[in-house]
Amino acid sequence: MKYFITGTTSGLGMSLQQQIQNSSNKLVSLNRTKINSDDTDQFIIHDLKNFDQLNSVLSSYIFYLEDVDVCIMNAGTLGSIKNAIEVETFDILDSFRINCLANKIIVDFFLKETNCNKFVYISSGASSNPYTGWLEYCSTKSFSDAMFRVYAKENLDKIFVSVSPGAINTNMQSKIRNSSIEQYPDMKKFFDLYEDNKLRSPNDAAFKLVKKIEKLTLDDSGSFLKI
Repeated sequence: MKYFITGTTSGLGMSLQQQIQNSSNKLVSLNRTKINSDDTDQFIIHDLKNFDQLNSVLSSYIFYLEDVDVCIMNAGTLGSIKNAIEVETFDILDSFRINCLANKIIVDFFLKETNCNKFVYISSGASSNPYTGWLEYCSTKSFSDAMFRVYAKENLDKIFVSVSPGAINTNMQSKIRNSSIEQYPDMKKFFDLYEDNKLRSPNDAAFKLVKKIEKLTLDDSGSFLKI
């Protein structure tokens, strides 16, 4: 099986890359910086908000992509942590371009130019549960979940799923812990998970996600899955 993944330089993406390679699968990654791997075909795009460059990179490397079986949308941004009234329009637009529109460009490319049949969006419980300070993250995750459900209804021969891996011990969690519980009380949940050593390891999440992907069927398409 051949995989395409965005965002494998750290966190869950890096663990997914390692898990996929350990399972003797082929892998193509799209990152902002080069990763240290001789077994991965790598494409670099320094800014996912640059849609012209994204389209150009995908088109230029069609030879490496036309036989991809699984497309995983992992790259994303938490965005700013602010009360909704303080979030500027340009903040939302940046998060929307990275978390939503870049994914649409990639999905559309694979639907039009390849025979890829599994599309996996790395989502979050925040897509359906509001958190104080997370307007950008919650709203963009929710949009992409809805987008995948629409694609599922319109492409009945393909599999589209959103997957929530839970709270993982990554750089994003470090950013969350740098915020103020007093100002954003919902962040206490993540402080407590860290203090109680209950944050999930990226390797555990990656292992379970790859196993789940291998077993996906058309009956799963349009689903929001937890691992």
